[in-house]
Amino acid sequence: MWKAMLVDGISAKIVNILCNYYEGAECSVWVYGEFTDSFNVTTGVRQGCILSPMIFNIIIDWIMNRS
Repeated sequence: MWKAMLVDGISAKIVNILCNYYEGAECSVWVYGEFTDSFNVTTGVRQGCILSPMIFNIIIDWIMNRS
């Protein structure tokens, strides 16, 4: 995801900021009225993050332009 953003012309500074923001992301799931133990998230965009639709669109655009 980060390499695609760099190739697409997004500045390295912005990509590094986003990469650092996503580093160490953890998640837990609500099941039967309780949260599960947290686990690391290593792929995709953060759910509910205001930047996620923009990042998703950048990557989809990058894929479509190369197909």
